[in-house]
Amino acid sequence: MERTGGFRSSDLDTWEQTGLILDKPGEREDDGGIVLYADVVVQGEATYIFYFTHLGRDETGNEVGLEGSCESRCSSIQAAGLTRLMVF
Repeated sequence: MERTGGFRSSDLDTWEQTGLILDKPGEREDDGGIVLYADVVVQGEATYIFYFTHLGRDETGNEVGLEGSCESRCSSIQAAGLTRLMVF
């Protein structure tokens, strides 16, 4: 599975990768599955990332268990704060 990189730029032409985000399972309830559909929101001085975890899928995104089962369609919305070093 592809991981999400964090980037920064001072001029919007030249970009520097600052590391990976969402490359490891989280520690909160329902935050240990595959991550898809991430989006970053900047609110004043704070920066947040919102994303979905899919607990019924493996690390490649394939369904685990019965195809179309409730478990394979289960998702959870997660949010986390980011530091300014990771903002792109």
